[in-house]
Amino acid sequence: MKHSKLLTSFVFSVFPEELKLIDKNALIIPLGKIVDEMIKELASAGKINQPFLTGFPHPSGANGHRLKQLEQEKNQLAKLVSSWKNDLA
Repeated sequence: MKHSKLLTSFVFSVFPEELKLIDKNALIIPLGKIVDEMIKELASAGKINQPFLTGFPHPSGANGHRLKQLEQEKNQLAKLVSSWKNDLA
């Protein structure tokens, strides 16, 4: 994404506008490191306000480390989801 002007443009202009159409309490789950980084950049720039997970591995079979990554991040991801659920209450 970062190496394509077209995709970068989409991420920083179109995607935030689409997110405005979604409930502000919806939990965003970026799949993979690059998407995770882009979501963090959008949040830092104030372009998105929805809560999001961080550290969720890309589920593709091409990611041979996905199960190990998920196991390593599992507790942190569970805490983030629990916090998000509590904020909704």
